[in-house]
Amino acid sequence: MPNSITLLANLKTSIKKFLALSATISLDTLEEKDEQGNHRFARGRHKYYGIGALVIFFAIFSGYGMAHMLGTMAGISALGAVVGGVLWGGFQWLLERQIMMSVAPDARVWAKLFGFGWRSLIAMLSVVTMVYPFFVESNRAEIDVRAGEIAHARLIDNVRTSQQAAGVPALQAMASVAEQKLQRAEAELAGDPPELPALRQQARVCWVQLREAEVKTAARLSQLEDARRVAADAAALNQAEAGIAALAAKRDSAKNVCRSRDRQIADKLAAWKTEKSVERQAIVLENRQIDSRVEAAGARGRILEGEQAARIEKAANSGFAADFEAVWDMLQHDASRRVQFIWWFAWFLSIELIVMIVKLSSLTDLDYRLGSDESLFRQRVQLDLELRQAELQTAGLRARMQARGTQAALQQDEGRVWQEMESQALQLGLYKEQIKLPAELAEAALQQMLRIQDMDKRGAAFDAWASLDAVMRRMLQDLENFSNDQFVRNKGIKLGKH
Repeated sequence: MPNSITLLANLKTSIKKFLALSATISLDTLEEKDEQGNHRFARGRHKYYGIGALVIFFAIFSGYGMAHMLGTMAGISALGAVVGGVLWGGFQWLLERQIMMSVAPDARVWAKLFGFGWRSLIAMLSVVTMVYPFFVESNRAEIDVRAGEIAHARLIDNVRTSQQAAGVPALQAMASVAEQKLQRAEAELAGDPPELPALRQQARVCWVQLREAEVKTAARLSQLEDARRVAADAAALNQAEAGIAALAAKRDSAKNVCRSRDRQIADKLAAWKTEKSVERQAIVLENRQIDSRVEAAGARGRILEGEQAARIEKAANSGFAADFEAVWDMLQHDASRRVQFIWWFAWFLSIELIVMIVKLSSLTDLDYRLGSDESLFRQRVQLDLELRQAELQTAGLRARMQARGTQAALQQDEGRVWQEMESQALQLGLYKEQIKLPAELAEAALQQMLRIQDMDKRGAAFDAWASLDAVMRRMLQDLENFSNDQFVRNKGIKLGKH
């Protein structure tokens, strides 16, 4: 029994901690008590516990909505839908906490309105995730019917578009034109050439004239036959026979003219039949080619139709996508379903906005306490900032004073150093003047000694040189002594200066 009591107490404490965490406030602050053991912030305690409960409520419903949508997707398993719903619920919980945390009850009116605007937009997006699964499940039968109608309309349109994609309508139009050409060719083949009626009329006239001429010729021949039978002499007989022969030749010539007209008609008709037969064969061949192309295009169209029909059926059974399309179609064309969705959306949105409205509009004892704590904290931060700025200014002033003292000391030392440098420069100039003349004399003596030595070398071959040798040697010795004296003097001056 004590264990169960302890367990219930721990569970109650955990629930309170979770509610306080959801409301973005400390549990110690909510449960703070006065000396009599009463809660110090009674109204604020209930307010923030309620806000925490609403935040958890929205997170749970949002997670359920996301899990429902993921569960209706064909490629996601039940476990994946549950995991996705849990993650989305956690995200919604964090989002609601951030929204509540950013709401300041004591902010200015324009700041409240601006904050309420963008928070309302986020709330609307969250509410859609909550409302959608309830709307779908409550209208499941109608949504399935609407999804089937959409798929059926797509299949019908697929038949037409597949044939068009394969080029069947264009080929069928070509086949229709070719069929009309074939019918026209067969009609022309069964008929006569355009000029044949005129030729037949000419032949008919010719034969009519021939029959009339034959009647006259027969009468004349009868007369000539009678004259030949009664001819008394050979001359009369010959004349009668010549007349008979002439009439027979004339009759035969007229018959030949008519027969030639008949042959012309027959030849014309035969040529016409031959020409039209060739044309008909060409049209028949063209029709066969077009028919084969139509059959091939129809086969391609049926293949495309089957492939697209499989995709349409798959899309119709895809779950979320098909449901969403059906829902959108219902909201566009079904007024009652549109009212239902708007009603649920407004209800969930109002619940979502109540949290922000309560947080923005109501000021409890706990809000005043939190506001005073924040004001004191801001004052402490401002005081710390001012102290640090003063310390930095003091340190900077101290550094500047020290730098100025160092600069003054350096300026004094710089004057003394300058005086020493001027004194050394003056002494160096005097030293150069002192050694200038001895150095020139030593250099001249050295040059003279070199010339004497050169003359000594060249004069050794002369006899008169022996008398001058003693004099030259004394002069050389004097020059060496003079040079040594100058060197010793210069060295002494140099050592004395240093």
